[in-house]
Amino acid sequence: VYFNQDAREKAKACFQQAIELEPGHVEANLNLGAIREEEGADESALRHYRAALETDPLYADVHVSLALVYEKLTLVRTARAHWRRYLQLDPRGAWCELARRRVDER
Repeated sequence: VYFNQDAREKAKACFQQAIELEPGHVEANLNLGAIREEEGADESALRHYRAALETDPLYADVHVSLALVYEKLTLVRTARAHWRRYLQLDPRGAWCELARRRVDER
């Protein structure tokens, strides 16, 4: 709720508390990763996205987040692998058009 209300500090505290209680909590790691990425802390974001992926490798949105952060880090081949996986998991999802363009880029 805090995240959607744009109350990032409150949301961040809640996600951190959830992760302390359950380190593999997918949504808490994914959302905390998003906040950390917004803050410019891409390496921290990456750690949280990886934790989410480890818990649920079939969660398509985790692959989107990883692809986007890897692109920011100029790790294009790694990003492309996550775009491909996203398309396998959710071939009609909201990110499909972008994912297909990124996979087809050379």
